[in-house]
Amino acid sequence: MFVDDLKKQIDYYESLDKQELIDNLTIVKSQLLNCEKELDRLSEENNNLITMFGSKNEKKKSKI
Repeated sequence: MFVDDLKKQIDYYESLDKQELIDNLTIVKSQLLNCEKELDRLSEENNNLITMFGSKNEKKKSKI
């Protein structure tokens, strides 16, 4: 299944002209940047929560 999907995707991109490829690449790059920003935000939020409440591992160690 994966190979067929890949072949379809390759055929699709080969059918596009240069401007369409540039437009698609620009959109994908923008989506990736948004994902990176969201990952950074979630990581920062996670670090803040760990700072506020400690990690689960710290609580387990303190019970021992």
